[in-house]
Amino acid sequence: MKKEPRKVKQWAEEAFEALEAAWVMLRDEYPALSEDEKVQIVRFAPAIAAMNRGISNKEEIREAYDFIYVRTAESLCNKQEDVSIPYSILFLLGYLDSHVSFGVLSEKKVDGIMEYLSQNYNIGYELQ
Repeated sequence: MKKEPRKVKQWAEEAFEALEAAWVMLRDEYPALSEDEKVQIVRFAPAIAAMNRGISNKEEIREAYDFIYVRTAESLCNKQEDVSIPYSILFLLGYLDSHVSFGVLSEKKVDGIMEYLSQNYNIGYELQ
């Protein structure tokens, strides 16, 4: 369990570290990542978020999965056909939305963290 961040900058740093760890885990599972496999990075978000917050209640974690899967599906359905899927951004949103589901973050705070991430981190990168 990590100490809960207080500032937007700290949340952004933790979320980006979680993203980097998720890419490593996904690459370990699928050494030659296809586009269909890359989207699976989102499934690591609630587990990493729960681990970082010390949450072990399986029902609470399941609710976070359900919460972020609905949002991920909405994002994928609303994307323009000629625009690539931002898997890293989907993960970051899933990670932060897991904290919304856990009652740790507000939607407004997530918006601020995502804005900070977009201004200070390369959040659009994808593994090849």
